[in-house]
Amino acid sequence: MDKCCSIGGKRMDIVIVAGGPPELVPDFNELRDHHRHAVWAGVDRGVHALLKAGITPAHAFGDFDSVTEEEREWLNRSEADFHVFQEQKDETDLELALNWALSTEGEGSVWIYGATGGRLDHLLANVQMLLIGVGSEKNMILADRQNRVRLLSPGTYEIRSEMPYVSLIPFTSDVRGITLTGFKYNAIDLDLKAGTSRGVSNEIHEALGTLVFKEGLLLVLETGDR
Repeated sequence: MDKCCSIGGKRMDIVIVAGGPPELVPDFNELRDHHRHAVWAGVDRGVHALLKAGITPAHAFGDFDSVTEEEREWLNRSEADFHVFQEQKDETDLELALNWALSTEGEGSVWIYGATGGRLDHLLANVQMLLIGVGSEKNMILADRQNRVRLLSPGTYEIRSEMPYVSLIPFTSDVRGITLTGFKYNAIDLDLKAGTSRGVSNEIHEALGTLVFKEGLLLVLETGDR
């Protein structure tokens, strides 16, 4: 089992950068400050984006079918541990990177950038792939300049959001027993059904908001207008 993300039993985050539209990826200087002690990984053209920003990834994933020969030479000169796969395969490059991240030892968060925007089929697949992290000891977050998305199982969660809006979207057909405190729109034992927009565009009105729910899987999106 890969131990790259556990040092002395301490938590270490993993940052995965995929090859989505660069204008949606947060500024790399800000990311570097936010993830000072993280393990960085690139997926296909995301590797090039990291190198261009002066960040050498520890791991690189993909078939690298979308890079030019010049970029391929640049990547070969890097110190990344390459995980090269055939172009024809059952999984996307990002799914392979996520499976690796979840196989590493220790607690921590897996941050995924460069996986929103562009093709809608990729976006929807990337959101639903958050499911593979449910029940693991790692917290998976899909993020860009104006969104952070998590998929949560039943439990109690404290939310301190830098974004103005928090939306709750059922991932399963029913999410039951939702209680919200510290929000603009609080709730007690609320049930949400898939196919409704009732949970969209709430706001945290206290220092933090508390979310509790009893059944189902829930997408929690922290969002802001550009």
